[in-house]
Amino acid sequence: MGQNLSVDLSNVVAALQEERQTQKLSLRRLSELTGIPKSSLSYALTNGKLELSDFLRICLALDLDPKDLLTVDQIITVEPDLEQAGRDHRREAQALRRFMQQSMDSRTKSGFRPTFDEMLIWHRRNGGRMADMDRISPFVCTYYAPDKVFPELKSTHVGHLCLTAESLKTHDSALVERYIDSLDEKSREEITFSYVQATEGQACQLFDRKLVVDFPGAGPRFQLEYATLLMRLTGENGNTFITNFSVLLDSKLLDPPESKAQGSRHSRQISVRTPRVKSRKETQC
Repeated sequence: MGQNLSVDLSNVVAALQEERQTQKLSLRRLSELTGIPKSSLSYALTNGKLELSDFLRICLALDLDPKDLLTVDQIITVEPDLEQAGRDHRREAQALRRFMQQSMDSRTKSGFRPTFDEMLIWHRRNGGRMADMDRISPFVCTYYAPDKVFPELKSTHVGHLCLTAESLKTHDSALVERYIDSLDEKSREEITFSYVQATEGQACQLFDRKLVVDFPGAGPRFQLEYATLLMRLTGENGNTFITNFSVLLDSKLLDPPESKAQGSRHSRQISVRTPRVKSRKETQC
């Protein structure tokens, strides 16, 4: 039987204590729910020293999502350590993954989307490889990495919940490529060049954009302001791909109906949660 893996989780102890008190759960009852001896539980919560396995047990007992308490750096660094620590800790890593996936599934059903931090964690965890794609595929578009000399965007996947699909009202790859081809030259070159940058530069890059959507089936013309995270991935055969995760920041109609008062702004509502957008310097893999 392996020893517990110690991780600095002192930052989460106050939140655990607060939730325990909110639920009016005694230490004795929490000990019964977690299987952790009361004395060990008291020491851990008093001194801020928690084993990861105990942390996961407490989260389960209190119906908390571990990811909501851990920092991004903790999530990124903890799992590789677990994987290297032996059979017992691989079970802990699997438990952590299960918590994360259940959280994402639950939020997706409620209309939420992944955050930029979660996408960066996913990319880092998979080492930039096209692995565990089922977890993010509904929310992203994926393209072949464009050639620098003759850049052209060819799509391999358009998730039905990604911003592109929701804006164009289609997740057909051919129609998405047709829309890109229909853009004015400046917009098309700007978008294509960003994919070239993602292919040759840092593995993860963040861009702010404004784009006019004027496409059959998408409804009235409207302007989108959005943030795009481009992540470079390597496929099983060694080919390079660029995955796009975009979040809506703002939108407005450009051709409002004449029946509306002049000068008023009409928002086209697209149900996408807006997280804090990081600067390019903050967004690195």
